[in-house]
Amino acid sequence: MGAAATTCTGGYSSGSPAEAAPDESRQREPVLVAVWDSWRGCIDEAEHFRGQGIQSGTQGPFRQCLCLRERRHPLRPTHISCSLRDAALLSSKVFRFHSEPLQEQWLDAYGHLNEAFYLVPFSNTTWLMQDYFGVGADYFARTGCAIYTVETHIRYLHDVRPPAVMDIETLVLGSEPKKFWFAHLMRVNEKLCATAEFMALHYDTKAGRTTAMPGAAQKMLKQAEVAARPDWVGRRLGLKKP
Repeated sequence: MGAAATTCTGGYSSGSPAEAAPDESRQREPVLVAVWDSWRGCIDEAEHFRGQGIQSGTQGPFRQCLCLRERRHPLRPTHISCSLRDAALLSSKVFRFHSEPLQEQWLDAYGHLNEAFYLVPFSNTTWLMQDYFGVGADYFARTGCAIYTVETHIRYLHDVRPPAVMDIETLVLGSEPKKFWFAHLMRVNEKLCATAEFMALHYDTKAGRTTAMPGAAQKMLKQAEVAARPDWVGRRLGLKKP
């Protein structure tokens, strides 16, 4: 998978497409997806590490997502072609906002990604998702309204060992005016390694209470909702009764 295809949205984009050069090695479908220009350098660096078979360490891309906070450029989509697998993802409303290399300081005594740090790439993805739906950090600075996570459920399916680049996919599971329900999936070399399910509230920090999201954000979230939720969402922890 090329560098551009690692970070893209589910196709809610506009503008004139500029198709990438065709891949001679396999049949490709010209499906338009959006790639965030302001992250292109980070994604290129992530792909470099992936190609070299090494991890990034503290000097690698994203650096705990500091470049997100700096906001040197507005988020604006460009267009490329993607593979048939990506076409299937887009048709099922799977967003691909973010990829991130495994960092050495996230490893534990077992030599794999510690459970606490699975949430870091998921959280970094959530910031980009909020920007896409118009309720991100710029929105907070302007209005004082924020997206607060109130519940999280993580499933650890496979361990992640270096070298690795974690590709995060996002699903919008449902939404109401004051809240929305979403999930992230972590893949490494196409293998599903973890999922995270979140319930988030739209909170007015000035008034100290929840409030309805802007109409445009509500409309985008409704349009992005998956038609059928995965069977692993909405589960409760427990033991089987004897």
